[in-house]
Amino acid sequence: MRKEVNRRSFVARKMVAVFLMVMSLTIWGTSETVWAHPGRTDANGGHTCRTNCEKWGLQYGEYHYHNGGGARNNDVPASNNANQNTPRQPATVSQPVVPKSSDTSLKSVTVNDEAVGVADEMYYTTFDERVNVVAEVNNGKASYEIKNKSLTIGENTIGIVVKAEDGSTREYNLIVKREKLSDNTNLEVVVQGKTVEFSNGEARVELDAETEELDYEYHPEDEKAKVRVDGSPKLEVGDNLMKFVVTAQDGTEKVYTLTLHKQAKQGDGTMGTVLGAGVAGCAVYGVYKRSAKKPKK
Repeated sequence: MRKEVNRRSFVARKMVAVFLMVMSLTIWGTSETVWAHPGRTDANGGHTCRTNCEKWGLQYGEYHYHNGGGARNNDVPASNNANQNTPRQPATVSQPVVPKSSDTSLKSVTVNDEAVGVADEMYYTTFDERVNVVAEVNNGKASYEIKNKSLTIGENTIGIVVKAEDGSTREYNLIVKREKLSDNTNLEVVVQGKTVEFSNGEARVELDAETEELDYEYHPEDEKAKVRVDGSPKLEVGDNLMKFVVTAQDGTEKVYTLTLHKQAKQGDGTMGTVLGAGVAGCAVYGVYKRSAKKPKK
């Protein structure tokens, strides 16, 4: 009886062992069917299928996990699989940002080709109606604008606006004083070393018969006035006419007429008197000696 019980117990244990072995083989075999295929896994316990993918129930290029690593393949959305399979882009190295310049300084300013000292306020004097202003900035990335205009008599302000690279601005003021053009036509005429006195723009000088060459010179009171001399310095017996045409800076014109009377040779001739007691047009003498003595002929 005891032998029968032992035999049945042995058979039961054997059947349990066989059952457990069969179950183990079944589970192991099923797992291998789904997951066991060639290829190394990454640090996350998965990899991308490249070989016999259909055999393992996968698509070519599909990323999946092995041995419980990460989430199961069927639980990973397709978009995540695609992202997992996308190669990483190289990191972008950011360049240091260089700040834009705020330099609004001027290097030089010229007015009508004349250098003017750079300052917040610069000054220049002219008689012209317009001036040519040229500026130069210190920073090559800065720009400038000149607010030029026609000049009126007196002070005029011309703005020079410098714009830096960063957009900041600075305005310099060029103050141009336009002086009134002179209408001064006064003239001093000297003949034979004596000043001629004009009355209403006319004068007469008596010369003796021995005078062969006329020694004369003229001086405009305003250095900016122009003088033109009409008439020959060669003296003939009798009246010799000379005209001095003075043109002032503003265009005003005045004519000085000088009659030179040369006496005929008879006895001892001397220098005659200078006619014309008026001093009109010759209020000031010797202020500016622009014209040297006229060359003798």
